[in-house]
Amino acid sequence: QAILTLNILSGFGIQEISSALLMKKEAVKKALMRAKKYLRDDVQKLDPLLELDNVKRVQIIHTVLNLMFNEGYKLTKSKQLINHDLCYESMRICKLLLTEKSALKNETQALIALQFFTVARYPSRLKSHGSIVLQADQDRSKWNPQLIKEGLYYLDEAKKPNIIHKYLIEATISSLHCSAESFQETPWALIVQLYDKLLELQPSPVTLLNKIV
Repeated sequence: QAILTLNILSGFGIQEISSALLMKKEAVKKALMRAKKYLRDDVQKLDPLLELDNVKRVQIIHTVLNLMFNEGYKLTKSKQLINHDLCYESMRICKLLLTEKSALKNETQALIALQFFTVARYPSRLKSHGSIVLQADQDRSKWNPQLIKEGLYYLDEAKKPNIIHKYLIEATISSLHCSAESFQETPWALIVQLYDKLLELQPSPVTLLNKIV
């Protein structure tokens, strides 16, 4: 579902999907072919109403929106590093999920918080000629305090049910980076503990690499 949605609705090609999901291009092609064949052969009628109270469907939506945002944050097939429109579209749709009937509302809030913290640091992320500035060298005075404040609001809302999940931990890690006065004053020990918790919840080579870094 995620692959098909990224391809048809988000306009991702094979290379973008392969990069987003850490899959081989041939595997992505086969998955798309199987999904389209399934729709042709087995689905007689598609329900146009989105069941926002369906946990599994909302989880797929979260996955798609997170991958959309990540692709916007680091474009796979472009000299331009950041696609702001793709990032902001992901954030806009995330906010649309915050309805009374929507399942996993706290996860949606945490995902929005994570996106706000990331967007807040955009102005300091690139040099004038477009190359990346590492976090240790970024000018923190360029970080957007209003966006960080909004991220903290959604993070606080996400914490209210007291349920630990992937997006809550990732947003908390990002909030610690945004709240630190300097790179040296970042609470690295706490961040490592959060990565350990994240690895318990959802083991991933990417998460392990982030912890090592």
